[in-house]
Amino acid sequence: MEVYRQVDGQLPFLREPIDGERFLAAPPQTGTWVVFTEFNFFEKRTQLRESMTTQWKYPAMLWHKSYSDSNGYAGSARHEETIVADTSWFHLLIKQLKKGLPTKTWYYYVYEWYEMSFYIYAVPHGATVTFCMDTPLQFGKDLVHTLNARNQPMPKNKLAFFQSAILGELLKMYDHSVWTIRDVVRDLEKERDLSGATRQKHLDFVQMHDLARHIIHTCEIIAVACDSITELLAGHGVDNGGRCKCLLGATDTIRAACPHNEIAFTLGLLRNLGRRAEALSARLKNEINLGFNLVVQHDSASMKTIAVVTLAFLPATFVSTIFSMSFFSLSFDDVTGRQEWNVSNSFWIYWVLAVPLTILTLLCWTYGQRTEGFRLMPTFRSKYLKP
Repeated sequence: MEVYRQVDGQLPFLREPIDGERFLAAPPQTGTWVVFTEFNFFEKRTQLRESMTTQWKYPAMLWHKSYSDSNGYAGSARHEETIVADTSWFHLLIKQLKKGLPTKTWYYYVYEWYEMSFYIYAVPHGATVTFCMDTPLQFGKDLVHTLNARNQPMPKNKLAFFQSAILGELLKMYDHSVWTIRDVVRDLEKERDLSGATRQKHLDFVQMHDLARHIIHTCEIIAVACDSITELLAGHGVDNGGRCKCLLGATDTIRAACPHNEIAFTLGLLRNLGRRAEALSARLKNEINLGFNLVVQHDSASMKTIAVVTLAFLPATFVSTIFSMSFFSLSFDDVTGRQEWNVSNSFWIYWVLAVPLTILTLLCWTYGQRTEGFRLMPTFRSKYLKP
């Protein structure tokens, strides 16, 4: 567990050498805190879970496996008891593909799941604690750097501020995830030239469908993330148009700096990333369909070759059938007693008939193919080559 603290709203956030279990026993009275931990940290610590539920107002239902394994959720609440506290919780997923195409050592695409949970506990005019669970190491570094890079004082609504800061960092991860997939899809598109013919001798449809599976997951988790962020905004009185209602009567400067507006802007960018992911799915389907058509075209050409070879031997077979193979005979030598093959003196008749018939048949087939191509050319020009 890593704990960072900002004292009296003064930058920067500094790491606190503090015992995790003692810190979680009860919420602090003052200060702004950011805690990086793992969800499994609470799995075998029943007392800590009870403390989080009673002291920190963490929803007890979120400890259940069905919530930790879900593809996303979000919620917020205000607890008006001895101490008034605002809380917010959300769970988001990101699937990150490793760059590059699969290799011989590993057949499928390499990827990693980030299943992150966040909980914010904020007391008006008191302490604010943000829990980031199961986040990657780089996320924690970037979040602390972003918080320390601010030149503006901490806004009064710290809960919304930390929501905005976290979602801003998550947006970068979603963007990296989608663009990594885009690079992989683009590499597949570059495997063919402008004529549409693939440079690969063998298209691996299994790998392409494996990539399609990852894109489907990405589209799903981005859509769920958009719904979850919408729930967060709805809990703060933000309408469908992204207009914040918590600062009615405030000046334009204060309204522009409202964290809810930043969250709404992040939501819009995330929706755009979702559209890009859907476009990548369509582009990959296009490549799969093209590859399938190329394979079918190749198989059709192979069958045509077999048909032409069969056609070449058909006239000779027909002639030999007519003559019943009477050009050859098996006889015994009276002197040696051995069997010998005898070829008729009229064997030339077979070649005189078979060779011209074979040539004539192939010429007729070639003429038919050319005639069909010339017949389709005007239709192609009128349809696709309009001035």
